[in-house]
Amino acid sequence: MIGITICALVAVFFIAATDGYVIPPNISNPEQYATVLAWDQWVPTLTKESPFFGVLFLTVTPILMDAKNLSANTYRIDTYLYHDSVYALDAAVYGPAGRGVVNGSLRLFHLYYANTTAASADCPQTVSVTVNEEIIVWLRTGKLYAAIYSSGDGGNLRGQIETRNDLYFCALNDARLNRSFTGAALVRGYTVTIDGHKQTHPSQPLGVDYYVLSSSEWGTGFASALPGSAVPTFAFGVMPSNTAFVNQLYGIGLYAVQRQYIEKQGALFGTNSSNAHMFSQTWNANFTYIYDPLCDMVRLPLLGFSNSGRGNNILIYKPLY
Repeated sequence: MIGITICALVAVFFIAATDGYVIPPNISNPEQYATVLAWDQWVPTLTKESPFFGVLFLTVTPILMDAKNLSANTYRIDTYLYHDSVYALDAAVYGPAGRGVVNGSLRLFHLYYANTTAASADCPQTVSVTVNEEIIVWLRTGKLYAAIYSSGDGGNLRGQIETRNDLYFCALNDARLNRSFTGAALVRGYTVTIDGHKQTHPSQPLGVDYYVLSSSEWGTGFASALPGSAVPTFAFGVMPSNTAFVNQLYGIGLYAVQRQYIEKQGALFGTNSSNAHMFSQTWNANFTYIYDPLCDMVRLPLLGFSNSGRGNNILIYKPLY
């Protein structure tokens, strides 16, 4: 019976990942997901910590909708992956499996082009796949995860893909390097409590976790500012030297900014849904900062699905430690 089920699942979705079908994720889509791929989510537990991590962002677009025949419904998933695992051999999405389990999950689709490799040197990777509704149900209920395999356990990464709206994402764009993308940034905002009072006013603190991956040269700083301004409202830090040329910045639970510097009141998701504009900081020969605009962060939608078996409202998160 299990074998029949697996064969049926494999038969009802197909992969379209050739150059002619790849579509960049649309930040205005009403259904978006993101995750951080980290060593501490690997199942079973890795024998040693990995210095690497990755950021995955994806959007879902309905293609064929038939209310009378749900099994005929199809969706396109567009993905954006950036990671710094130098010796990665494979990057793919698996399921169904909840956080911290495997449950004999299937390899559903890959996260890199067939004519490239899964290694960090070929990032960023953007792939488009077409799937049936059952896989979308798994996605909506937090039963899909992304995994990167390498030649050693020091590079194996996993990230559960879950519904949430406390995340902000942008794909970095660095015009100086003539690159379409140089990496990815993912910021989690959370309400902090001071003396028993939740800080919810725009001028009050917003707790921030952040993850920045970039192939920009070492010594480059990253910061955010209000749109139209080059005056930093929050500094992410300066990229360290990295022989792999993919550097990383991350901070967990130690940082706070004014809520209005990131959150935008009234905008739910997509374009103009955040007050955070990212830019890079470098020194010129006169020892003054040069600010290069990179991207506007976008807030992921709040995804609420019915509890009738086709989704849920569970919002959970486990940070990178």
